Amino acid sequence: MGPAKAAMQQQIDMSFGHTAEGEGLLKCLRDRPGVTLLFGATDTGKTTLIRNLAFSLASHAPTAVVDSDVGQSSVGPPACVGACVVKGELKSPAEAEMLHFVGDFSPQGHFLTLLSGLVRSLRWARDKGSVHILVDTTGFVTGGAALELKYHKVELTQPRHVILLERGKELRPLLNAFHSRQDMEIHRLSASEAASSISTEERRLYRQRSLSHYLEGANLFTMPLNLRIMVNPYSWQEDQYGLLHRLVGLLDSQGSTRAVGVVRDADVEKEMLAVVAPLASIEGVTHLRLGRVHKT
Repeated sequence: MGPAKAAMQQQIDMSFGHTAEGEGLLKCLRDRPGVTLLFGATDTGKTTLIRNLAFSLASHAPTAVVDSDVGQSSVGPPACVGACVVKGELKSPAEAEMLHFVGDFSPQGHFLTLLSGLVRSLRWARDKGSVHILVDTTGFVTGGAALELKYHKVELTQPRHVILLERGKELRPLLNAFHSRQDMEIHRLSASEAASSISTEERRLYRQRSLSHYLEGANLFTMPLNLRIMVNPYSWQEDQYGLLHRLVGLLDSQGSTRAVGVVRDADVEKEMLAVVAPLASIEGVTHLRLGRVHKT
């Protein structure tokens, strides 16, 4: 182990590896590999825990991270589910090797798209030979809609482990929903005391920086604006005069997201759309999915 890797491992050990709680969690994940879902409210330290676990598990067996936190993504740009194979310390944001465009910074109103992206990302991670797959999730954990979303994430992914990162009793409904499951282990951890509260404005700025970083070196492409290329033409017809700076997903014929782009110009009468996206060419792009949010 080189000096940089040793220093990172020491930092991880200090954060949770030398505690009985941390050592027990790592041992469980190593001994019983598979999918691990991490649930917790905002500002509880989910991303840090995922990053630390990923680094430790990657030295044991091939490991992937799937990030479904569309608002504060640490793998790929926001408004997407992003996935990558862990090759060392995960930077933030890490480059995504696989993307699924959801189109919003919030999961509400986009449950089907989010869950579809999660399932597709897990399939990709398994195809890459990943033994450990760590799944980060949004901080949307309270209320009936949040419980339904988390419940179906478990149903669709069939995780070996679920980690509940708790401050108080906010995750008790999740615990009640899954406590009798015999096919998965539930690990309850206290939220990190080092996790700091991040304001709404700081979150917005993080998203914009992440999008700007993702779009560095992007190219401008002209594309047709017609019914054949739109995944959902109804959304385009409803918003055709408010397209400027909207995020769009550039998809191939299999529904896979090739890239995320930003609308730079739209001429409805001429049925032409100008999109900036980090692709060398748009060969293979067959459809566009219109997002609900803008890059400002």
